[in-house]
Amino acid sequence: MKWVPTRLVLLAILATVFIFSFSALAGAADLQGKIVFVRDGDIWVMNADGSNQKQLSFTGKARSPSWSPDSERIVFLDESNTLKQVNVYNLRSGKQSSNRTGRNMVANSK
Repeated sequence: MKWVPTRLVLLAILATVFIFSFSALAGAADLQGKIVFVRDGDIWVMNADGSNQKQLSFTGKARSPSWSPDSERIVFLDESNTLKQVNVYNLRSGKQSSNRTGRNMVANSK
């Protein structure tokens, strides 16, 4: 039986808590009146009136976008390869950071 390294499991747990601790749901507006949503497997953000649409991911396998409590960042999952990534997009700077959580943890924990 193979064991997933403890740090990898901890990172996955923290990423899950981070993503689901935000109160906003995919498709919900933040305090600034912007909406984050999934279209064809990619993450998009737009103004509440539908204007100023901006694509944030380009893999076609992104999901679960959520707003940070300060409405300055969007966090989402990307499963474009065998690696899962937790991505954080900073709306103010336009920069995106990623943390890879490893291969499918369910398959590797067997």
